[in-house]
Amino acid sequence: MSKEVKKSGKAEIIGTKDIKEIFFIDTSVSELKNSIKWHLNCTLAREPSSATKHDWWLASCYALRDKILDRFIKTQVVHHRVNTKRLYYLSLEYLTGQLFINNLHNTGTFEKLSIALKELGQDIEEISKEGPDPGLGNGGLGRLAACFLDSLATLNYPAIGYGIHYEFGLFKQEIIDGQQVERPDS
Repeated sequence: MSKEVKKSGKAEIIGTKDIKEIFFIDTSVSELKNSIKWHLNCTLAREPSSATKHDWWLASCYALRDKILDRFIKTQVVHHRVNTKRLYYLSLEYLTGQLFINNLHNTGTFEKLSIALKELGQDIEEISKEGPDPGLGNGGLGRLAACFLDSLATLNYPAIGYGIHYEFGLFKQEIIDGQQVERPDS
């Protein structure tokens, strides 16, 4: 980062260059291609010729995750060094919607990953359809919680969202004999 993190815990952002430096991931098309191929082979045990669209989606997600984790670790080092205050947000529900394309845009890697996949014989639009909608709850409060986390990230606050793991993701709730019973809701 070109600017040091202030004691308040919020990064000082002056201009577009700083925003790109903080949020965008520095990677190349060839790095992404190599990472996707590596994850197809080593994480998923697939040959590119026999990989399904879902395999390609997973390998692309893992490649992006690796880059995000590198940046996350560097951020944690800075936060630890300056004793940054953090916000921990607990919600029982999160309705985030599909995250693959959103994460690519937010990290500035959409075009590079599109090119990498095209060079590997895949279409990013087709691959992105493989991503599930991670329904983690059942309602408007889940959407509101997801918006809060997006806002905190956009404002560059050091925040982490915590929730609970529902057995069925999106669910229908029934009360039987005074107990909540969850039923799957696709």
